[in-house]
Amino acid sequence: MAVPDPQVVRLFINHGAGGFEDVTLSAGLTNSTSLPMGMQIGDINNDGFLDILLGNGGPPGGQPDNLYINMFEPQTGPFFVEQSRMMDYPAPEEPNANPPYPSYPYRGHGTFFGDVDNDGDLDLLVGNGGPYSIRPDVKPYPWCQAGVGCCASFSGCRPNVEPNRLFRNDGGNTKNWLSIKLIGVVSNRNAIGARVKVTSSIKGSNIRTQFKVIQGGSGFNSNNPFDVHIGLWDDDTIHAIEVTWPSGLTQSFTGVGINQRIVIKEGDPSIQWSVVSGQWSVVSGFSLSTVHWSLPVEGRAR
Repeated sequence: MAVPDPQVVRLFINHGAGGFEDVTLSAGLTNSTSLPMGMQIGDINNDGFLDILLGNGGPPGGQPDNLYINMFEPQTGPFFVEQSRMMDYPAPEEPNANPPYPSYPYRGHGTFFGDVDNDGDLDLLVGNGGPYSIRPDVKPYPWCQAGVGCCASFSGCRPNVEPNRLFRNDGGNTKNWLSIKLIGVVSNRNAIGARVKVTSSIKGSNIRTQFKVIQGGSGFNSNNPFDVHIGLWDDDTIHAIEVTWPSGLTQSFTGVGINQRIVIKEGDPSIQWSVVSGQWSVVSGFSLSTVHWSLPVEGRAR
């Protein structure tokens, strides 16, 4: 995914052998707000198809963030339905914020998909804010108004207090999933660059394969956890997990069940099962909101 200018977000499909196709229009990505900053992809409804989160808002001011749900169809490919209504509301006021929160929308910067409450679905985090001018004569960029919005340097500026927002996903774990943590030994410990291949099916039919690559960073001020989250939808059988490590080692595993967290250590032929329990707690400094999501259309083609 690329942002060639401040007003347009584009999606390119990789056809291999160095060939890419611009599918922005056919994929429905035509109504994103301008000035996207942070961008992440993750499967928030565990259907096996990656959704898109855009943190919007540049130096001049904030804009609503975009959340696109991927309604992939085998015949036509990815198609995204804009569902920002799930995030499009102000954070609760914080009485101790100094200065007080500015008016909504905020300036979205860093974005994050991760299962922060360990319940089997991905939650969303958006980091907001940035410097703004406190001098009426400061107008560093052509699109800025003097005295508001943005600064070329911290001379005459101060940070704006905008709430970082953590959205808990309630309902995404109604479908099946698998979480994989890789630990490198010869490779780097976080397994950055490792490639994971998961093959699954519904009672042996409709076999499908998903690929994930562990990245060290993604987007402006953004990164996702190193754990691999696989949405399985209604698949009830995992046929195989294949890991290709940066060292060149390839390992294959079978007999793994659904809806659990596993740990794979480079070179170790066994799998460790990770048991997580505990209460949900709000991290200090973050505004907690709840996402209640529903698919825009019924059913799922496979």
